[in-house]
Amino acid sequence: MSANVDPDDLSDVVRYALETTRATMACPFHDDVIIRVGDDAAESHAFERAQKDREDRPDHVG
Repeated sequence: MSANVDPDDLSDVVRYALETTRATMACPFHDDVIIRVGDDAAESHAFERAQKDREDRPDHVG
């Protein structure tokens, strides 16, 4: 996971997973707008990846 992603912030983890699986991207014209570019499979992959990243943390409980 990227060094500038806070693993305790679920929205950061999900955003990182969505961007790295190319399910979403930042709008080139508006910094605060996220564009969906992938399909449902990309979003599902991002969800699984975010879940795995959180479970792989040494302080994960459960």
